[in-house]
Amino acid sequence: MAVNGPAAMERAVAASRIAAAWRGHVVRRRYRHLAKLVRDAETVLADDLLRQLCPVEAEMLNDPLVRATVRLRLGGTQEPQIMYKVFVSSQLARVKYMNGRHVVAPLTEAAAQARSLMGAERYMDVVATDAYLQSKTEVLEESDVVDARDFAQLQAFRDNLPAELGGRANTWRWLHHDAQAATGRLGDFVEHVLNDFKTDFRFRIGLSDREQQVNLCLLPSLFHPPSDSCLPALC
Repeated sequence: MAVNGPAAMERAVAASRIAAAWRGHVVRRRYRHLAKLVRDAETVLADDLLRQLCPVEAEMLNDPLVRATVRLRLGGTQEPQIMYKVFVSSQLARVKYMNGRHVVAPLTEAAAQARSLMGAERYMDVVATDAYLQSKTEVLEESDVVDARDFAQLQAFRDNLPAELGGRANTWRWLHHDAQAATGRLGDFVEHVLNDFKTDFRFRIGLSDREQQVNLCLLPSLFHPPSDSCLPALC
């Protein structure tokens, strides 16, 4: 028996809300599944990917003192892209970054010589940049660190700061330095995981044949809302 009037409108609104919630649930579940796949691939594929992207930078991976590692993550909007970053976690050999802010103290003869060499205009640009950065973050120097959270914020700030401003310029980068590159797309990455490195990858993280097929099936509809046929029946 058909229902008309306000009751039918309320029923339609409720059905649309349930459908939207279900679509969001499916998208989040697929995202978590593929994010786990990217994390598991770090132990097998990260080093090989870095050697393909930047052979010179990948030479650090062979240094036992540096102990450099490559991390992968998802970034961007729909559809997400693969990003990577190089971390140095060795306690034997620390990377030293030379920064004029730390080497040249203010109100010293070295600061006056730096001003004469750089020129007044360039020197004031550096001073203004330091003042701007100080206003944007509460943790700019080691003296501002009071807990582990501040230390992590300081490390992230230095990693994101360009080298010409005294930072490390070690940010999260797109897999092929181009967010729109086809080789950086999530689907191509997962196919690369499951095909080119299938034997080693499956052996080291225990990826079964069924899970492999599930990953391939998830790719085409990762961020495309499921059709109404996928929704549960509404009573």
